[in-house]
Amino acid sequence: GDFNNWKYDTAYQMRETPDNNRYWLTVTHLTPRKQYIFQYDIDDTIRVGDPYADQVSDPWNDQYITGTTYPNLIAYPQGKTAGIATVLETGQTPYQWKTTGFTPTKEQNLVIYELWVGDFTNGHTFTDVIDTLGYLKRLGINAIELMPVSEFEGNISWGYNPNYYFAVDKYYGPKNTYKALIDSSHANGIAVIMDVVLNHQS
Repeated sequence: GDFNNWKYDTAYQMRETPDNNRYWLTVTHLTPRKQYIFQYDIDDTIRVGDPYADQVSDPWNDQYITGTTYPNLIAYPQGKTAGIATVLETGQTPYQWKTTGFTPTKEQNLVIYELWVGDFTNGHTFTDVIDTLGYLKRLGINAIELMPVSEFEGNISWGYNPNYYFAVDKYYGPKNTYKALIDSSHANGIAVIMDVVLNHQS
């Protein structure tokens, strides 16, 4: 990864647990709140990202994400690797929730508005949805159901082709803006239901 300039080094070879079921490695000298892109190299034949990562770096689709949608998006390490990689950031500052103690309406009284962030507004961002919460509230709804927002293949999709379940798709904005959407929805008395699909889970 970025932390060793993408060079093969036995110091970064993962250790195996005694039961042969887990692999681990401690990486030191990382700067807190600095992003590093990395992959796992398996048997010198395949490179993959971390399936538990909360952000990916995509050599094909990130170039179409504007700075307005995702400010300061880390650049893919062109020429150093290939395929989707993942982002590691230690010492992240936790999102500060403003709305606490939210209680959703009982299930039988929910009025749900299903929403695809990708075409709900021309801007296709979480920020745009936040800006329209007043409109949604005036409609009389008390819940929005978001079509899948996990990282998916490509930029334009309903989200039913996920590839990283714990990463928010960057075409909609950063993960903390997603949290701000949930926070703002709760402040407006609106529950948020997240649609998920597990058809790519093995």
